[in-house]
Parts: sequence; structure tokens; C-alpha cells
Amino acid sequence: MSWRASGLLALWVALPSAAAETTTETFIQISTPVSGARIFIDGTPEGAKTNVPIAVEPGTHEITIESDGHATYKRWVTAEAGQTTLVHVDLLPIASETPAPRTDVVTRAPQLSPPPAWYEQWWVWGVVGAAVVGGVALGIAAASSGDDFVPGGELGRSSTRDWTRP
Repeated sequence: MSWRASGLLALWVALPSAAAETTTETFIQISTPVSGARIFIDGTPEGAKTNVPIAVEPGTHEITIESDGHATYKRWVTAEAGQTTLVHVDLLPIASETPAPRTDVVTRAPQLSPPPAWYEQWWVWGVVGAAVVGGVALGIAAASSGDDFVPGGELGRSSTRDWTRP
């Protein structure tokens, strides 16, 4: 921009010449994780040129990507003059005509056994053992007391000799 003395504004805009436009290259670069994918631009086969810039004219182009076992991908892409337009495509796998073998995992619930009978419980035999030990201890204590027997209550002290038969 420049100012002239008369107060008018002069503006210069540089427009590219026709020769400059034809030498500017425009590219579309397509990437896909599927190896061997076939690429078509505007219906023209480009082969399997993934991750490689493909020279095109500036403008809108129809991109088609095909691969065996995958759904065909179509999209319209606008390529700007002098730039590389990047297109990333994840092709979707399609189901095959023959069904895949089933891989269902079937697990069975563990077989529950019935609860053990009462006499198979450990605590039952613990109680029985304690009763036996207590009975044996009581029997030994009673047998070792001799002739003296001290009953509780109102009879006071007596011995088994005082017991008589009717």
C-alpha cells in the first residue's frame, strides 16, 4: 500500500500468472492400514499407491478405494492448487459368505454338593469329645474321693457308710 499526495489510496495485488499456475503441482495422498488397497481417482485406476502423493489437477475429485474382504470407500475430495491433500481411510471389513466357526465359550456352573449330614460336621464331634472328656474327669474325681461324700444342702457332711438299706 502507498499514499499519494492527493489522499487516494493505491493498492497493488500480485496475481499469479498463467504460466505460474501450470507449474504448481497439486497432490492427493491416501493412507490406509490395509495393504494392497486399489485406489481410483475420478474412475482412473492409480494402483496400490498408498502413502504416496498422486499428482492431480486442482479441484474436486472422486476417491474410490477397494480391497478384497473390505467395503468399498468413496468420497469427494477438493485438492487446493499447490498443496497436498491428505486422506486417511480405515476400510471396514465385510463378513464373508461362509460363516466363521463359532467360538462361543460355554462354562458350566460348578456342581454344588449337598451339605454334609449333621454327624459329618466337625463341631458335632468337638462337642462329643468335650462331653466324653468331662465325663471321664468327673468319673475319676468321684472315684478318687473315697468313702467321704459331701452332699450339698441340709444333710451336711456324711459318708456312704451312713447310708442304709430299707
